[in-house]
Amino acid sequence: LHQGYRESIIRRLGGPLSMLCGRSVVEYFFVFFIFYVRTLWPVSKMGAGLKNSAKNKSEKNMVILTASTYAVKIFYLFAKHFLGFFVNYLIFLGRVEHRGRDQRLLYGVQLLSGYAATVSIFIHTLKFKGYIG
Repeated sequence: LHQGYRESIIRRLGGPLSMLCGRSVVEYFFVFFIFYVRTLWPVSKMGAGLKNSAKNKSEKNMVILTASTYAVKIFYLFAKHFLGFFVNYLIFLGRVEHRGRDQRLLYGVQLLSGYAATVSIFIHTLKFKGYIG
């Protein structure tokens, strides 16, 4: 690599370039390309609840249901990408000390965020199935 480019990478990583060497292909795959295997699991779409709702919902309720569906979707995508993938990048680059204060904080945030996302999706499913409101 050109020396200036190499120094730029080292500055951005906050450590030597050698820290990226010696890692297995599996580790690179799980950090950067895990979303490619998403098609191996069944997919549930939050927007599917909106398709049949127009038949039995008033116009006002349909607006509220549409807005809440998109709010949940945006929250869930933010949580997945920022709280999931971002943490993988931090750990991969060695920015989180093992068993340190930052790691405990990140695990706590992930645990609470996962709980919040699960509850919101569960409530949305109850609405979709017609058990509530």
